[in-house]
Amino acid sequence: MADKYLSQVAQLTALRHCPKQGPFGESDGVAIGNRNGYIVAIGPAKDGDQSTISIMVRFPEVPEETVRAALRHSSTLAVALETGSVEDKHLKKATLGPDVLLWKLEYTFGKPKAEKVAALAIALADSLKGAVPDFQGKCENCRSQSVSEIMLMNGIPVYYCGSCQFKLQGETEQIARDYEAMDANIFNGVLFGFAASVVGAIAWGGVAYALNRIFLWGAILIGYMVAWAVIKGMGRINLAGQVSIGVFTVLSVLMGDVLFYTLSVMKLEQVPFSMELVTNIVANFWAIETDSDGGLFSLLFALGGAGYAIYTKGRKPKFQAIFEPLAPADQAKAVGLG
Repeated sequence: MADKYLSQVAQLTALRHCPKQGPFGESDGVAIGNRNGYIVAIGPAKDGDQSTISIMVRFPEVPEETVRAALRHSSTLAVALETGSVEDKHLKKATLGPDVLLWKLEYTFGKPKAEKVAALAIALADSLKGAVPDFQGKCENCRSQSVSEIMLMNGIPVYYCGSCQFKLQGETEQIARDYEAMDANIFNGVLFGFAASVVGAIAWGGVAYALNRIFLWGAILIGYMVAWAVIKGMGRINLAGQVSIGVFTVLSVLMGDVLFYTLSVMKLEQVPFSMELVTNIVANFWAIETDSDGGLFSLLFALGGAGYAIYTKGRKPKFQAIFEPLAPADQAKAVGLG
């Protein structure tokens, strides 16, 4: 069904349907091609848990306000949106970058009609014509060599000539070698990570006390903050750094729980803060943690936040520039990809 949907979108927009390829990370692939000298890609994507049909339009770098103004003054886009004029509330669906426009059509059950998607994609590309420069069949990197075919660079559709592809691959390989040769400063990583865990603990304990609730996203945010701090301090992530991220994330949540229990006892018993009170809570922490309503959830959230932070932020970065040609549906089937 997904193949038929994208095939229909491709037909309506005069683009090519390329299964299992494209910038959106979905196995359905994209409808992709050139319109008005811009690169246009359409396909299903995920925005968190939200399903979308995303429309990407790429162009040479320009100020974002130039693109926004072109869309705002487009009668063509207004017709596609079925409105009298394009207003800021409509443009909230658009994410703008210096060389890209991304428009997301959200849906829950059935995908938006292919005709509607096609009309919007065409309108977006047509709205930019005359206001935003197009690639003019030139390499977007050197701006001099002619390029007739769209390539995918790490999944992103680009116009790159052969010499610029070769040059970029060499540069990324050198960056990877320089990264591997970099010394990892374990001491700074631990120091920065511990500082971040203390800040996270204050936030966790304070929010838990104020709302009398804990949230998984709180542990994930702490994990992100700790991961950023450890990597910032170390300069290069390694196994020791990954372990530090996990340990400090869990430690931060547990210290936050100590703060929460301390504040709660102070309020219930009407006693002032003292190190003796904190010491007693720490000494009985495990019993309090396992007996309290949210204690075990804190532990689970801490482990979940640590794991998520290591997986998303604590992995060694990939320095690569992988170029691949588009494989339209008929070619994909011929080589067994469809």
